[in-house]
Amino acid sequence: MLLKIPVTAHQKIETMKMMLQKKQIQAIFLFKLKMGRKAVETTCYNNTIFGPGTANERTVQCTFQEVSQKKR
Repeated sequence: MLLKIPVTAHQKIETMKMMLQKKQIQAIFLFKLKMGRKAVETTCYNNTIFGPGTANERTVQCTFQEVSQKKR
């Protein structure tokens, strides 16, 4: 049996902020890809701007690969 833990309005707002931030970061990934940047450069850039641990190189590589495959 699963226990339902009540979620406060503040927690919902924080979750929404994180989701928005994730979408914004993904948009930056795509922008950098279109600019011809490498995944390593993009990862370093995002971690410098948004703080350490925002993105890892593998996540950026996967995003780049997904976009490249959709172009074909």
